[in-house]
Amino acid sequence: MQPNTHAEQTRLRSTRAIIDLAAVEHNMVQIRALVGPHVAILAVVKADAYGHGAIEVARACERAGAAMFGVALVEEGIELRRAGIRLPILVQCCIAVSEIEPALRNDLDITVTSPAFAERLSQTASKIGITAKAHADVDTGMGRIGFGSANAADEIAKVARLPGLRLEGVYTHCAQSELEDDPFTLGQLNLFDKLVSELSSRGIEPQRIHAANSGAVINYQLAHRNLVRPGLILYGAYPHPKLEGKISLKPVLRFESSIAFLKNVPAGASISYGRTFMASKPMRIATANVGYADGYPWRLSNKANVIIRGTRAPVVGRVTMDQLLIDVSAVPHVDIGDVVTLIGQDGAEIIRAEDVAGWAGTISYEVLCGISKRVPREYVGL
Repeated sequence: MQPNTHAEQTRLRSTRAIIDLAAVEHNMVQIRALVGPHVAILAVVKADAYGHGAIEVARACERAGAAMFGVALVEEGIELRRAGIRLPILVQCCIAVSEIEPALRNDLDITVTSPAFAERLSQTASKIGITAKAHADVDTGMGRIGFGSANAADEIAKVARLPGLRLEGVYTHCAQSELEDDPFTLGQLNLFDKLVSELSSRGIEPQRIHAANSGAVINYQLAHRNLVRPGLILYGAYPHPKLEGKISLKPVLRFESSIAFLKNVPAGASISYGRTFMASKPMRIATANVGYADGYPWRLSNKANVIIRGTRAPVVGRVTMDQLLIDVSAVPHVDIGDVVTLIGQDGAEIIRAEDVAGWAGTISYEVLCGISKRVPREYVGL
């Protein structure tokens, strides 16, 4: 029988992600100390709060003083609204015309990236009698979405005059703000400042001016304006190793499983698919019921470590869909049921999302977002 509640699922599986909401609040406090009391914080909770659980994380951020939330999809904003979140929510990606009305009816702030979309937003808002709260996104060098910086002032001025629409904010996104004193980032911020000044000279002064993602929150006070948009640092991970000394973060997520099976293998035995690992000597091998279907990347095959009984142990052979094989020959008193720490701390040893990302040749964002829905989330620090 399948579990019919989150709590039942948590009890059934030894593989789980433990989310420390007190650590979220700690990280919010650290961000507040960095940006000061007069800069509002938009907590980015898109992608189910980077895999941590959007509703629970949003509530923790709200307790810690968040002014707004950022999501990528209209559905993500609606989920927060249905959970009782009443703070402003900005949808930070382009939305389809068909999504405009549901976004408006759920009181979501909407990103505007072109005059044509702004006109459709204005028409829909006027038709249903709801004032749209729009944030104009300006492309100063990210090269993704937004008004081109060359014509942005003229186009945004026209948007601000449209009926049924209030220009609530104007913002941009830094491409490599994790690098300190980066000329490209400074150039982006300079373009953005010129735009904001030009809009102000025309009497257009949106309530929210924002440019700082996680890297810029730490590295570029110039980018703070009156609203910042921390994402990764909310979850206790650093966009770049050099940022670790600049803000004291606590990792929010612990990812763990347990040993389900133990066996001794002789020298020359092969392990897992493709026989990519051959035992060079007699070994003790443990199996844990976690794999790439749970979000433990296949690319960690023969590369990663886990922690068991406070001792690091190497992953051997290919990571499979549902199971992971570990050389526990050096782990004292190892036994079935022992906790296998994939991300987190056990004794003096710690494995961070950044470490897993390095082994897998990816970024910590992908590691955290990739922990799948079949891994139950357990919340502590409430």
